Amino acid sequence: MLKRPSTLLFFMALFLTHLLGVTAPASAATDLWKRMPLPAQPRRILSLSPATTELLFALQAESKVVAVTDDCNYPAAAKQKPSVGRFGNILLEKIAKTRPDLIVTTADMHSRLEPLKALSVPVLALQTRHLQDLMDNTQLLGRMTQQAPRATQLIQQWKTHLPSLGGQSPTTFYMVWHDPLMAASSHSFIGDLIVKAGGKNVVTASAPFLRYRLESLLKADPQLLILPKSLARQLDLTRAPYARLQAVKRKHILVMEDDIISRPGPRSFDALRQMHGYIKANF
Repeated sequence: MLKRPSTLLFFMALFLTHLLGVTAPASAATDLWKRMPLPAQPRRILSLSPATTELLFALQAESKVVAVTDDCNYPAAAKQKPSVGRFGNILLEKIAKTRPDLIVTTADMHSRLEPLKALSVPVLALQTRHLQDLMDNTQLLGRMTQQAPRATQLIQQWKTHLPSLGGQSPTTFYMVWHDPLMAASSHSFIGDLIVKAGGKNVVTASAPFLRYRLESLLKADPQLLILPKSLARQLDLTRAPYARLQAVKRKHILVMEDDIISRPGPRSFDALRQMHGYIKANF
């Protein structure tokens, strides 16, 4: 029997907690729990998510980042910052020692952010369901870190790489995990990438990530199957029942690096171009 890595166990749990419906702050004026105002010009930022760390470094605001997590592995310079623990398993004592005046993370950490209530530090939890959300978050962090021109530059650069769509829109399924079978729906960030790359997600549930019935997958019989590399290394799609899928029969399987497809950040546009290139070349 295949064994799933511990990191994937965490991310599976993380995807399931999306069902709880926790969202980012409705206003940028207050923190996640609306207890205190966000600092207009934070000087000591703690980033608790690989996605927010990448974004802060892309904004060239790394001098304001006092600490990150063990999972913040990109860019390479991020690994030189002090760590306060794993993504989703933060250590309050280490956080307190970094003396942050702002904590930045992603809203999908949900209940794992609750311990931060013990600190008198505002928490900005960014929600990213669409590429437009990513650009809005970039503008927000750009203003807060005094890197507004850089934020504008990044967004303009990203927009020039948005693909122009045309031709066929292959039915597509993104497999998050196989046991239990989990999928990214059209209401997830990955789902938005699929649409903007020219695909049509067969999973239309309202939950961003969800358990999916194998029978439903076989019935939908997608033309394109996308999965992260960590899963592709362990899963033999040529065996039943997946061998029955037309995507497998026709070898329309796109394997992508986990980080660029799962993290809503600057490299999401690399993922978008990769998906669009594959669709354009094969459909």
